[in-house]
Parts: sequence; structure tokens; C-alpha cells
Amino acid sequence: MNGNEKSTIDGLLMQLDGAGIRLWSQDGCLRFRGPVGALTAELRTQLEGRRQQVVDYLDKQSRQRASAWFRVWQPRPEARMRVFCLPHAGGAASFFREWGKALPFDVEVVTVQYPGREERIEERLLDDLQLLVRQLTDSLERLPHLLDRPYVLFGHSMGGAVAHELCLTLRARDCPMPEHLVVSACEAPSRRKEERFHLASNAELQDEIVRLGGTHADIVRVPELAELVLPVIRSDYRLIETYRPDTWRTPLELPISAFTGDEYGALDPDDARAWAEETKGDFVHREFSGGHFYLVQQRQAVLKQLLRLVQAGDASHLRPGAH
Repeated sequence: MNGNEKSTIDGLLMQLDGAGIRLWSQDGCLRFRGPVGALTAELRTQLEGRRQQVVDYLDKQSRQRASAWFRVWQPRPEARMRVFCLPHAGGAASFFREWGKALPFDVEVVTVQYPGREERIEERLLDDLQLLVRQLTDSLERLPHLLDRPYVLFGHSMGGAVAHELCLTLRARDCPMPEHLVVSACEAPSRRKEERFHLASNAELQDEIVRLGGTHADIVRVPELAELVLPVIRSDYRLIETYRPDTWRTPLELPISAFTGDEYGALDPDDARAWAEETKGDFVHREFSGGHFYLVQQRQAVLKQLLRLVQAGDASHLRPGAH
């Protein structure tokens, strides 16, 4: 599509939007919703004349929106396995920027980038976990090549809950499932606690962030920087603190590993071990030295253990009769 054609399509879509008409592409066909009579004969004729161009344009836009959810810092097109990393509350894709460098060249790290941070800073923050997971799953379905080989999900803190719900949604939609789910510093759904830090004052929220440590512990004490990060952190706390797991959920049929630091704080060891209830497969609890953000200081040890799981999943995938 050249510049003139793009400009024409943009103009047509602006007219439709101005008329209150929502247009999208579904399985190569155009679909629309809007007020009765809004799609005039003139607009219908324009759409009919450029149907395929509009479909292609909308499909491209949809793929671009889907791609915004994922960052690959060290692309490895020939990788045999992928590791998807989901950040903590207030976290961003860059938290896992260096992980790919420490893993073999046949493993590719894909990090999920939530809306409202880093290059997605202008997008609306999502404070509903189920909505975030639906949009994330929609994006994976729009980019099927990301799930075209065996993969492992790794979620830290809030990211662990997101990763688990993502597994449930992928299963419900009959999408390719991960070989292994790794939840880090995250209590099992059955052990969720009632917390209200998303309603706390800035000072109280800052104290909680400092207590946990991690990348934001120093930033939130600088007023100019706190103004930037506190809204993101508060939104994520609202997301995880208002999350209500489905009490009728069925355990997954894939192995789960729970990683924790040995300085538990508010996370009781039994909170992590309760993840065993969420799988019909194997369960392992691994402890590392440190607190909530143990994986910063213990990155090499964590990646070594993660690599073992990846290699085990790869071997399982290659065995005759394996899924």
C-alpha cells in the first residue's frame, strides 16, 4: 500500500469513526457495529470498492497492536524453546533485558510488556487482571508464530498470577500450552490475602515498595521520579488486590515450579507450596537466598534452574508420543 492509498484508507476510517461506526477484520471479512443508518450508501460503496485494502490495513494494525505486548531483547529465530517472562507490579519488560544473554543460543526470551510503561507509556494502564489476560491472549492469537515451538512461562510476583491465569485462558481457547509454569515470589490462588495498598497514601505505598526492595525502592523516594512510577505501581496493586480467582477452576495438566527467596516476609512458605493444588502434574518448590526480589541478586542461580526446566521440557517435547 503506497502513501496515497494509506491516506485514502485513513480518511475513510476517520469518516466511519466520526459516524460512530466500529470496523474490524475477522477471518478476512469486514465486520462493523454502529448506530442504525450510520453506514450510508456512500460509505458502503467506498468500503465495497476498497474491501481488501481495508482488511489488509486493519490486519496490519491489529498485528502491530499485538506486537506491542512483547519484547525480544536477543532475537534467536532458530531457537528450539522460548521463555516468556511476565514482570511484577510496577515492572516492565526491561527488568528481564539481560536474561537472554545468560541462556544458550537455542533459547529465546520473550518478555511481556504491560500497557502504560516504557514505550507503551501513552497507553491506558490496565487495573483488571482478567482484562489484561484477555488482551494478552488475544495478542498471542494474533501472533501465532510466538507459540510455534515449546515454551515455558515465568512470572514474578504479580506476573505469577498473570501467568497462571494466562494458562487457564490459553487452555480454554485451545491454544498451545506451555511445557512448564514457573511462579516466582507469588502465593497460590487459594492463598490470596486481602490487601489494600492500592488505596493507601503515597507515603504508605512508598514504604511498602521500599520494604520489598527491587528496582523501584530508591526511585520512589525521589519526588520527581515518584510522580512517574507511583501511578503505575498503584494501578498494578489495584489489579492484583482486586483479583478474584475462579473458585471452580480445574488444575492444569502441566508441571508447576514455585521459586521463592528464603526471606519470606509476608509470603508464607505454605503460600508458595499451595501451588501444588493447581496442577495435576509435578510440583517443585525451589528456595533461593534473598527476599522478594531474590532473583536480582541470584539471577545466575535462577537462570541455571530455569534452564534445567527448559531442557526438561524440550526433551519431553521430543520424546515419541509427547504432546
